[in-house]
Parts: sequence; C-alpha cells; structure tokens
Amino acid sequence: SKKGEKYDALPPSVSIALLGGVFLLLLYFGTYFQGLHMQWGLIATEWLLLFVPVVAVIYVSRVDFVKALSLRLPRWQHLVAALFMTPSALVLAGHLSSWQNKYMPMPENMVKGLAKLFETDGTVAGFCLAFFAVAISPAVCEELLFRGAIMSALRKRRLHRIGIIIIVGILFGAFHLSVHRFLSVTMLGFSMTYLALRSRSIYTSILSHALNNGGGFLLAGGFLPTWLVKVDKLEVLAKEGFPWWATLLAVTTLVASVYVMEKVEPVPFEDEETNSN
Repeated sequence: SKKGEKYDALPPSVSIALLGGVFLLLLYFGTYFQGLHMQWGLIATEWLLLFVPVVAVIYVSRVDFVKALSLRLPRWQHLVAALFMTPSALVLAGHLSSWQNKYMPMPENMVKGLAKLFETDGTVAGFCLAFFAVAISPAVCEELLFRGAIMSALRKRRLHRIGIIIIVGILFGAFHLSVHRFLSVTMLGFSMTYLALRSRSIYTSILSHALNNGGGFLLAGGFLPTWLVKVDKLEVLAKEGFPWWATLLAVTTLVASVYVMEKVEPVPFEDEETNSN
C-alpha cells in the first residue's frame, strides 16, 4: 500500500482479534459495570467496550471509516424494506425463543436481570435513559462491530454473502453470552446482516436493531396501550409463540421485503462496482 493510502477493511485476522478482545472486555468489565447499575452499566459497556475499541482499531489500522463501516446513505426503498422486514424477523425469532424455552427455560435470575433493563422511575428522564440504554446504544455500537468491522473484513475476502450472513449472525448470537437466547438473537443477526450487506449501508441494520430493541422495551415496559397489547397475551406468546395467521403474515412480509431488497440495486462507492455480491 502506498504511504498515506487507506485500506477498505480490516484484515480478517485483525477483525477476529478485535472481536476476541471485546469478548474479554465484556467478561471482565461489562459484567462489573452492569452489576453497579444495569442501565448506566449497559451504556458504559456499549460505548466504552465496543464503540471505542472498534473506532480505535480502525483508526490505528489506517482503514477508511466510511467503507469499513458502510457509513453511507441507503436507497430509500431499502429503508422501507428494513421497516417491514424487522417485525417479520422478530415473529420468527419469537417462535424460536418459545420453542427453546420449552426445552431450556430461562433461569429466574436471568429473567429478573433482563426485567431491570426495562425499569424506569416514571419520569421522562428515566424513560429516555432506559430507551437509550436498551435501544439506541446497542443499535449503534453492536452494529459498528458486527455489520461494520467484521462484515466488511469477511466481504473483503470475497466470501459468498450467504456465508457472511451465517458467520456474522452466529457470532452476533454468541456475543450475547446466553445459550437461552442464542437461537432467537442469531435469527435476528441473520436478518440484520442481510440488510446491511445487500443495501451496502449500516444504517439499515441500525434501524432494524433499534426497532427490535425499542419494540421489546415498549412491550416489556408496558408503555403500549392495553387496547393494543395485553399483558396476558404477551405471556401466552412467550410460551406458545405467535398464532398461525401472524406467522403467515410475517413470512409473506419477509418475502416481499427481500424481493424489494434484491430488486433495487444499492448505491455503489465511486470506485466500486454496483454488484454487491
């Protein structure tokens, strides 16, 4: 490489080392931060242990931020497809979660720990803090790591996109360090990786991630009106999954969203071909 020239992506070995380093930081410091305060601890974990290392490694490695992290505006059609694809993937992930819970129920202490993430003090400030911790921070920081640094490194190796979707999705599921949530989170990881890979923009996966986490926060926190969602129905969904008509609608919407994603070509970089593999 010429002096001063920037690379398009991290080398795969560096991206793997980055992921391994982040895992160690999570194990040693992430649990400590969240033990002090669940919401502030999650914010510290996301921004200090994910965002900072990703930005630092890319900077030190002389990699182009825009290309490595896909920081480019997508086609508006891809954003709309992401809006519809997210709840569809969430329904399918819900089925996986309910199925797994039948054979491997989530421990009570883990359920209580997750519930603390959605707690607010009844004020606007408390709501904003919880929403920022649960929806915004993971959507930005985790996407920069998985659908940014890691995905671009794999794509640079010219792997088939199905392989990239599988690898990144599985790594994303494992990243959450919970065998009880692995299947559902991995399913969502597949969906978000596809969105970012096809649109060539991380903003589609950030949108999808924020919608997924934000929707979960509003549901679990009881912020939606009772005429729209009833608590007893949520408990049934958690145990039995969604009804057949919701599953059919989800699959139909998912197929339509993928059709739009495939039909509309992404905006290429100036020095790259339109074909996004």
